[in-house]
Amino acid sequence: MFVSSLLVLLQICLVLVSSQLQQLVIFNDPGSPTDQKYLAADGGKPFFWTGDTPWELFCQLDVNDVIYYLNDRAQKNYNILQVVGAWDLQSPNKFGDYAFNPQLDPTKPNEKYWAYVDQVLDLATTKGFYIAMWPVWGSMWISFGAGHNPPKYQAFNPPNSYTFGQWIGNRFKNRKNIVWVLGGDVYLPVDPSNQVDSYRNMAEGIAQGVVGGKRPLWNDTTDPTWKKLLMSFHATSPQSSSIQFESDAWIDFNLIQSGWRQWQDIVPLIHKDYNLSPKRPTFMGEGAYEWDIYTYCNMPNNTNDQWGVRFNAYWSVFAGGFGTTYGAYGIFQFSSNWKQDLEYPGAGQVQYVRKLYEAHDWTKLVPDMDNSFVPISSSGNSTDCALVIGTIAFDGSFGFVYNTKGIKFEVNLSKLSSKVTAQWYNPRNGDYTSIGQFNNNGPQQFTPSGTPGNENDWLLVLTTGNNALKYIP
Repeated sequence: MFVSSLLVLLQICLVLVSSQLQQLVIFNDPGSPTDQKYLAADGGKPFFWTGDTPWELFCQLDVNDVIYYLNDRAQKNYNILQVVGAWDLQSPNKFGDYAFNPQLDPTKPNEKYWAYVDQVLDLATTKGFYIAMWPVWGSMWISFGAGHNPPKYQAFNPPNSYTFGQWIGNRFKNRKNIVWVLGGDVYLPVDPSNQVDSYRNMAEGIAQGVVGGKRPLWNDTTDPTWKKLLMSFHATSPQSSSIQFESDAWIDFNLIQSGWRQWQDIVPLIHKDYNLSPKRPTFMGEGAYEWDIYTYCNMPNNTNDQWGVRFNAYWSVFAGGFGTTYGAYGIFQFSSNWKQDLEYPGAGQVQYVRKLYEAHDWTKLVPDMDNSFVPISSSGNSTDCALVIGTIAFDGSFGFVYNTKGIKFEVNLSKLSSKVTAQWYNPRNGDYTSIGQFNNNGPQQFTPSGTPGNENDWLLVLTTGNNALKYIP
């Protein structure tokens, strides 16, 4: 009786939360400089992607552990989880079930495995999470990629990729909180052509499964089917989906991977995508993993720490990304210490990127590509992790500057529309500290507190008019 009541309660909660999680769409504001540069819920509310990478969530955790993980990430204000439907076709989930039966036949999904995926998706939905769904990890089972060169086994071909795509799209068609991502650490360009066709066929199958009707064609940009779901592609590092699929009808937004070690490519990759035509949103979907091995920027013990997590995030969004994604090596594969790894400092600090943006009219922000806001003489550089990078509202109402090492720098306040109120924003805890007010009539120097160097990153928040009063804590 108790179990039955609990299941009924879960279903009621699922219905209520599902109705609040509107489908994500491309931000549409014709005439605005930021038109089609961000994502929004179907009702028009901007969506700042704050993602985590529990890639193996469906196969490594039981229900109790899934709930433990979801509770933690909800408390830390993540809003989307990047997960893989079928990670390792030759390894079972926690209950001994394989994704397919036979294991390497994508046309024969194992209902017991996918029923558990449904259960996990229900739990994530009740917690308010969107899901970025990789149907399968491409570099393991379709084409060459990082760590799998060649793939473990080329289980997918063009015909069965379409069949599986249609099946998984149809299975999850009523889940409005799913965004689809193909690939998975895949080298671009994909070659030979039959492997390219596998991805394009899978995209066609997913779209037909989700929307119904006739099969859409990957290169038919006039087919309205493609406007009824969101889809992208995940390449290896340092690459973007735009390298090969920019003209494909199924690509709604570009996704870059800066790589676990190519930090200096973050800003150039996003700038390149940001300037492409036709316009599409772009963001860093995979970057530096906390406490993985790094040998740059004099990181302590050659490991990426919370500072590396922070500057990866701020560089990517200030360059024009519509959000950011966190990663920790112990979390994506749920190693033996994964519950301890949930408490890595950087994991709890990503939320302050989102809080900063959502406290302002952030869809007005454009990247300072020409250094007219932060002069080139003050911008430092990314190769030694000393970058000073700005972003400013296109109407001059506010702007942010991220200073990676806390060096003295200069800002051109004449880019702002009226008298300026300045505050420091601490990326470690989200606290504000008042600096003062300044006229918007030219260059102004600012000096962050602390000793310049690693770990001493700060944000300068500049607001004008009523905005200035609104955001002083």
